[in-house]
Amino acid sequence: MGKANDIPRRAFDAVAAVERPNSLEALQAVVTPHFAQLGVEIVAGGVHDNNGTGVSLFFGDLDHRWTRHYLDNRWHARSPVASIAARTPGPVFWSDVKQGAPSADARRLFAEAGEFDMHDGHVMMLGRGAWGAMLVATASSRDLHDADSRLAIHLLSLHYALVGFDLWRNKQPSSVVELPRLTARQIECLKWTRDGKSSWEIGAILSLSSRTVEEHLNKACARLGVRTRMQAVVEAGRLGIISL
Repeated sequence: MGKANDIPRRAFDAVAAVERPNSLEALQAVVTPHFAQLGVEIVAGGVHDNNGTGVSLFFGDLDHRWTRHYLDNRWHARSPVASIAARTPGPVFWSDVKQGAPSADARRLFAEAGEFDMHDGHVMMLGRGAWGAMLVATASSRDLHDADSRLAIHLLSLHYALVGFDLWRNKQPSSVVELPRLTARQIECLKWTRDGKSSWEIGAILSLSSRTVEEHLNKACARLGVRTRMQAVVEAGRLGIISL
């Protein structure tokens, strides 16, 4: 495996090393040191709902001074970063929004975060059901520009979201968990994606066109309730469909 492929491999190994906890409190205790090694000081999970009322945070670092300020000042109802993340398949980092053309709301949000020594972070959404999209938000006192660190933050956030929402939903009275069913080809494509192969490379290995590989991966994403192939790999690993 080449050097470029070692990066996702190492990141997946880090996610696999995080033992599955049996409570939201245990989850936070397990992931906090891993996020801290990447410079992330706050992580929380919630939902971006379907009716336009914004973000609801359900678990994580909800007692941190910045999180309390964020909620007290109703940024969760009008977060400009969450609005961008809702239209974006991957994670949205504050520093990227700052380098673009941030709205007046975004500039104000970042200024207030700076008062709490929070200078970067990200928002990521995955899946969307009747209740909304799962969301993970982080904050950091340093800039998160390093590509390797961003990849690891993304993958740890996926693990955090998928495990966290299972734990949270299991506490709800009407919670029902249905395991997705994937075809053998979809599983094969996910395994090669886990190993850092492109659609073209997977097609060459499996004697398929890259377009057919993309179709298998898109259907796997839909059945797993996620938005990207990376999210699909992590969710399939969490469910025991493939090994990480």
